Amino acid sequence: MRLKTSLAPRAALGLAIGASALLAAAPGASAQRRAQSDLRLSNISGVPATIQAGDAFRLRVTVANRGRRTARAARFYVALTRGNVARSTGLRRLQTRNLGAFRPGRRSTYSTRIGIRPSSSGTYRLVICATQTGRRARCTLGRRITVTRRATTPPTTPPAPTPPALPLDQRLRAAITQTELLEHTNTFGDIAARNGNNRAAGTQGYDDSAAYVINRLTKAGWDARIDRFEYLQYTEDAPPTLTTSVSPTYPAADISTLEYSGDGDTGTVAIVDVDTRDTAPTDPPSSSTSGCEAADFAGFPAGAIALVQRGTCTFAVKAANAVAAGAVGVIVYNEGQPGRTAVLSGTLGGPVPGGADVPVIGTTSAIGEALRAGTPTGRITASTTIATSSSYNVLADSPAGDPAKTIVVGAHLDSVPEGPGVNDNGSGVAFQLELAEQMSRLGITPANKVRLAFWGAEESGLIGSTRYVEELSAAEFGQIGLNLNFDMLASPNHARFVYDGDFSDTPRPAGITTLARSSGEVEAAFNAYFASQGLATQPSAFDGRSDYKPFQDRGIPAGGLFSGAEGIKTPAQAALFGGVAGVAFDPNYHGPGDDKSNINAVGFEQMADAAAQITYQYATAATLPARYSAASGGAVAPRASGAEAGSGGEWLGSHLQR
Repeated sequence: MRLKTSLAPRAALGLAIGASALLAAAPGASAQRRAQSDLRLSNISGVPATIQAGDAFRLRVTVANRGRRTARAARFYVALTRGNVARSTGLRRLQTRNLGAFRPGRRSTYSTRIGIRPSSSGTYRLVICATQTGRRARCTLGRRITVTRRATTPPTTPPAPTPPALPLDQRLRAAITQTELLEHTNTFGDIAARNGNNRAAGTQGYDDSAAYVINRLTKAGWDARIDRFEYLQYTEDAPPTLTTSVSPTYPAADISTLEYSGDGDTGTVAIVDVDTRDTAPTDPPSSSTSGCEAADFAGFPAGAIALVQRGTCTFAVKAANAVAAGAVGVIVYNEGQPGRTAVLSGTLGGPVPGGADVPVIGTTSAIGEALRAGTPTGRITASTTIATSSSYNVLADSPAGDPAKTIVVGAHLDSVPEGPGVNDNGSGVAFQLELAEQMSRLGITPANKVRLAFWGAEESGLIGSTRYVEELSAAEFGQIGLNLNFDMLASPNHARFVYDGDFSDTPRPAGITTLARSSGEVEAAFNAYFASQGLATQPSAFDGRSDYKPFQDRGIPAGGLFSGAEGIKTPAQAALFGGVAGVAFDPNYHGPGDDKSNINAVGFEQMADAAAQITYQYATAATLPARYSAASGGAVAPRASGAEAGSGGEWLGSHLQR
C-alpha cells in the first residue's frame, strides 16, 4: 500500500539503518537479486526507547523494490528479539503488513500501529523483516526498546452518588457525639482533681472551669463575658448538737443544721410547742401551719426554744417569726406523713433577720412528736459562718439572632464543695459548649438570639441565676422569651426526665402565681422529639430545684431535661430506661464520687441530642411560647429572697425550703 500522506510524524527517535546493518551477501548474490526482485527497508522511525506492556506505538517505514521483477505476495512484519542478530526465525511477531504485488522501482512509506503484548517485559531489539513468495526474509535489526510491566490496580467501584445534605437540625445532632461531650466532662474532672476535688463557687476550681468555658466559647466565635455578683456564703463549721430532758443524746444522722442558721448556743432552756398538730397518714403534705403566722407565737416566752412543724410556709418564715417572738433557738421537725418522716435538711434561703446567733436545726418527725409531750427543756448548738463573698456567671451570645426574642439556655457551672460535680453539672455545661461549637462549625444562623448562661453559686441556692434575673432592666427583661435548663444529663443509673411544664403529672409549686402556662408547650416539644426517636420519657417535678426557677417565678416560659439525682429508680422505671431498680439514679449525687467515671455516655448523648434539637427548634422559630401576662390571671412580680420570700415552692435549688 502506498501512502500519499504521512499517518504519523517522523520522530527524532528514528532508526537510521546503514548498509552495514543489512545481512551480508556475496557480490554475485547481490547482482542476482537485483536481476530478480529486491525488497529493501529504510527510514524507520517512531520507535520509543521505553514503553509499558500493553501500550502501542506507531511505526513508520519505507519499503522499496530495487530489483527488476515484481515481488509477489510482498509483506513486512515487526518482531522483538532478545538477541543482537537480525534473523527471521524464533521471533515474537507483533504485527504483519501485507503489501501485495510490489513492482520494480516502487517505493512506499507505511505507518503501522504496533501493540506490545501485556505479558511482555524487559529489554528487546526491534526486528523488521521484508519477505515475498519464494524468497528468504530480509531483516533489519532496530534500536533497543525497554518494555516495563504495567502496574496492576484493583478494580475501582464508581463512587456512590452524593446523598442530599441533611437538614441543619439533624446535622447539629449528628455533630454532638459522645467523644466531644466526654472531652468536656473529663476536663472538668481533671480541673477538680487539681483543686481539692471540687469546683465550688469562690474556689480556684471554679475559676479554672470558667476559664476553660470562656476559651472554648471565644474560639467558637461567641461573645463571652463575665457577670459578677455578691452574695452571702454559708459555711457549716461543725455539726449541730441537741440535748433534751427527753433524751440526753440523739444520733448525729437525726439532726441537721438548716443552711443560713445563726451561730450560737442556746444553753438549757424550755422547749415550747408552737401550734403543732397530730398528723394522720392521709393528711395532705404541707398542711401544717405551725409557726407560719406571728399570731402563732402569742404568749411565747422569750428566751425559749421554738418547736415548729414543717408545713405550708417556708422554714425561713417560721424561723423569722420565732426570732421576732424572742426565741433563742428553733427546732423544725418533719411533718409526719409517709415520705415526710426522715431528718429534715434544708435552707432558710438567707440569714434570718435578727437571728445571727440563733441556731436553727431540722430533725425527724419522731423526735418532734416526742418533744411535743410535756414541758421539756433542751439545748442546741450550731457552728456556722455567713460572710459576704463574690462569684460570677459566664454569659455568651450567639453572633446572630433577634435580641428581642432571646432564648436563655442555662446550666450551672459550680459543684458542691463535697465533690467534683462532673455529672452535676459538668454534663449540662459540656452540652452547652458543644452546642456553641457545632452551631458555629455548621454555620447555623439563629433567627432568635441564643444566650448561653453558665450559672455561678447554684449550689448555694440558685444565686447566680436569681441575681441575673433580678438585675435585668425592664427593657432587658422584656427581651427574654424562653429559658431552657439542663442540669444533670448523664446520671449513671439513667432516666429521661422532662420538666412537667403544665403540672399535669406533678404538683404545682405552692405560692407561685405567675407561672407561664405555655411551659407545657416546651414539655410537649421535648416529648415529641423523644417519641420520634423511639425513646420513652417521664415527667419530672417542675418544682424549683434548678436555675429555671427565677424565670419560672416571673412568668417566663421554661423547660428542660434531667437524668435523675438522689431518687430511687423503681422497677417500672428500670423496665422503661434500663439500669438497676432500687438504686439511686445518681448514687454519687453531691458526693466525692461524682467524677469523670460517673457518666452514662449513651444516656448523655441521647439527652444532648434532645437538648440540641429543641434549642435549634426555638432558635429558628418565628414565634416563641407565650409569656404569663396580667390578661391570663395576674401580674408578674419579682420574687423576694431569703427570709422575706414568704410562701413559695418546696425547693430552692437542691435544698428544701418548705
